[in-house]
Amino acid sequence: MNKIATCTAAIAALIGAPAFAADMAVKARPPAPAPVYSWTGWYVGGNVGASWGAHSHTVVTASGVTEVNDVKPEGVIGGGQIGYNWQNGPWVFGLEADIQGSGQKDTLSHPLVSAIGSETISDKLDYFGTVRGRAGYAWDRQLFYFTGGWAYGRESIDSNTLVAGVTHASTHDNNITDGWTVGGGWEWAFAGPWSVRAEYLHVDFGSDSAGTRSITTAGGTITVNLNHLTDNIGRVGLNYQFR
Repeated sequence: MNKIATCTAAIAALIGAPAFAADMAVKARPPAPAPVYSWTGWYVGGNVGASWGAHSHTVVTASGVTEVNDVKPEGVIGGGQIGYNWQNGPWVFGLEADIQGSGQKDTLSHPLVSAIGSETISDKLDYFGTVRGRAGYAWDRQLFYFTGGWAYGRESIDSNTLVAGVTHASTHDNNITDGWTVGGGWEWAFAGPWSVRAEYLHVDFGSDSAGTRSITTAGGTITVNLNHLTDNIGRVGLNYQFR
């Protein structure tokens, strides 16, 4: 009987060993890796920030003397953006367009070079936008990127010129201008399809003829130019990525 019991126990042990080993193997498996975040896809969002710039203003007398006094518009901006990202490994490439409403403005009052009058200029950037390429490096849910492309905007210019205390010229100009932009930023996908970003852009709208006029005085003809507008933009935004 002892031999029969011993054989029965041995057979049971042999039968149970594979199941026990299989159970141990399952428990020993490492946890599945967390899914890697993908930046590929369309997104839309909004932003708010500030902009500050310089608009070159020159006065040239009949004798050729030039005086430069920059108008420096600044103010709050806000708007929206839409874009598409494509990710290959850690590299992310994309295209983005945005449009911004702007409260950016400044007023400059100064004597004319000929010292027989004065001029007051109010300069406002009503709105602007960009169409840019983006190239960046993704570290899971963080994206560091450079961006650059085309920029456009509309400026409103009001000027009033006094000669010998009398209004000599009063003008209002609306001008559409364009140029280029370059900058960079950081974006963080903090929850599901939502991400926040911080971004800086430098914009050069180039030179234009807005605000250019000739003023005839007793001392000769004075040429007044307001051209070459540059701008700096700092903003934060919130995006929603479609998946």
